[in-house]
This record gives sequence, structure tokens and C-alpha cells, in this order.
Amino acid sequence: MPFGLLRWRIGKQGFDTFEGGPYGAVVWDKNPILDFRLFEKDKSPPGMVWVPGDTFSLDMPGLDGLPGVTVASYWIDKFEVTNREFKRFVEAGGYATQRYWKEKFLKDGRVLAWQEAVAAFRDRTGRPGPSTWKLGSYPEEQSDYPVTGVSWYEAAA
Repeated sequence: MPFGLLRWRIGKQGFDTFEGGPYGAVVWDKNPILDFRLFEKDKSPPGMVWVPGDTFSLDMPGLDGLPGVTVASYWIDKFEVTNREFKRFVEAGGYATQRYWKEKFLKDGRVLAWQEAVAAFRDRTGRPGPSTWKLGSYPEEQSDYPVTGVSWYEAAA
């Protein structure tokens, strides 16, 4: 009987290769249900992976009576966005171009205007960008580090 995490790699001609684990399936069950979805080549967003939705519950003594949480399926980046990648967004006018920002800005129960909200997203020196940057950039040796100091709104943009 296998223990630990299993990884799967499933390929089919004309489709993107699936790599991942059997989310939600307990593989040592007598009849586990393994559900893998393959997407046609060039039909999925580049650099992203599909996370299938399901209802999840905790299987921990003392917490096992909590109701399950249902999560919808979604796409997510396979790797974290790096400082270098986020700087391209900043240099392309990311903080000056409203069309990138599709979510409503909420603060203390009210909706903020785009200009008001974006004005709050500043680095340590007051320039547009992640709150952890200085002078509109990150430390040179951290180009390939994941970007930090961004709000959910900045990440969505």
C-alpha cells in the first residue's frame, strides 16, 4: 500500500500534459475516484494549471464535524510571479492603465474609485509598485524571487 503523495503525468497527443496529484481522492480506498482533465493544446492559458473544484472537509480528530467547503474550479499560475515579471507590468504602465484593473475596490464597506485605490499602491519611497520595493524596483539580486508586497488587487491586475 503506497503512502505519501503521488504525482501523475498523463499525456495524450493533441492535448497538454497533465501533471499533478489525485486531488480529493484517497488512493488507498478500495475504489478511489481519480478525475483528471486534459485540455486541448493551446486552449489553456499559458503558464497556468487547472485546479478542479470540489467540496473539501477536514479529516482531523476534533475538527471532523465541521461542514465541508465547496470551491469552484479555477486556473492558477504554475509558478509564482517573479519580481522581474512584475516589474514588466509596472514598466508597461500597469498602475496607470485602468483596463488591467477589473475588480471593484472595496474599503470599509464602500467602493473606491480606480484613481483613489491605485494611488494607495506605492512602494516604500512613494512610487507605484509593491510595498516592499524601493525607488520603483526590487533589490538587483532578487530578480527571480517571487514578488511580495502586492495586494490581492495588484495581483489580479
